[in-house]
Amino acid sequence: MLAALDRWEARGLVAPELAHALRAEVEESTARAGTRWVQYIVAGTGAVVLLTAAGTFVAWAWPVMVEEARVMVLIVAALAVKFLGMWLERRDRWIPASYLMQTAGLGILLCAVAYSEHAWENASPGAMAVAGVGLGVPLVTAWLSIRRNPIMPAVHAAFGYAFLGLFMARGLGMHLDEIVWVLDGVLVVSVLLLVHQIRAGYGEPRSDWALNAFVASVYAGLILVLLTALAPLNLDDGAAVAADLWWVITVALTLWGIHRAPPALQRTWYGRQLGLAVTLGILLAFWTAAEPLDLEEIGTSIVVAAYGAVWLWYALVTRSRPVVVAAGLALTLAAWFLGVQEGGAIGAVLALAFTAGLLFWVSARLGR
Repeated sequence: MLAALDRWEARGLVAPELAHALRAEVEESTARAGTRWVQYIVAGTGAVVLLTAAGTFVAWAWPVMVEEARVMVLIVAALAVKFLGMWLERRDRWIPASYLMQTAGLGILLCAVAYSEHAWENASPGAMAVAGVGLGVPLVTAWLSIRRNPIMPAVHAAFGYAFLGLFMARGLGMHLDEIVWVLDGVLVVSVLLLVHQIRAGYGEPRSDWALNAFVASVYAGLILVLLTALAPLNLDDGAAVAADLWWVITVALTLWGIHRAPPALQRTWYGRQLGLAVTLGILLAFWTAAEPLDLEEIGTSIVVAAYGAVWLWYALVTRSRPVVVAAGLALTLAAWFLGVQEGGAIGAVLALAFTAGLLFWVSARLGR
């Protein structure tokens, strides 16, 4: 934007006074955005340090406490961090730190519920009490977060499936297969309700919480798809196919949001979301080629390279920087995999040299 203002002022398209005012506004906005990102990075580091401090305390105090006391300490620490983060959220400069503190609190609480198996057996009164706290606190704080910000509802949506699964395992004593089927049903209902909420709040800024929670639920769906394929269905290699179907649906929704969604539903971060999905697809491409397709090393490399080439073409046509990065990573990993597996083979050397030359040619074409 600053370069454009300089160019417009030099060509006489914008008066110097207006260019000066616009330049000051751009610099101020850029500085605010940069500061916010730095806040998130520092706050994220603080969250990691906080979890490390909790782990250090646990390592120090663990030997002198009984199992029940350890669970209680973890729960109290989780609630303290969680509610302190919610209180700090009211202060604008503390918002990034508050989000990371609330997330860390949920993580500690999840660990507390999982660790409680050392203190109480499944479906015992103690286990039911701890599991109830683990399910009830996120439900209450999720409802409160809906009215406060669009970020934490997505975090609660991601954690919610884990808390519900632990509640059914610890509090109700259900088996894994039963838990997975219930979570699948909850996922479907949650997604439908969120879609309804998105449509009900169509175009309203306050509806962003539902959109963010929807995206978090879709990504949580990958875990549930894998669990369903591996546990109740016993698909083994077929789990990769199930994950591929999930990935296709996710990418299709993202492409629809980028190219077909009405203006009220368009967001600037869809491009980054697509880049993330394409990056995740690299792992799925390796897995699918090696397991269900049972290809040899060179075949796996070709599949991943073709995957990267298709997305590179898309990124060049649409000028999507995140997808360019993801596609470049796919081609790099395919070349690395082939080079490692076929070290010393002249065919691999020629294939890698040809790929490098092709990428150099594409780079030169982009300059035009």
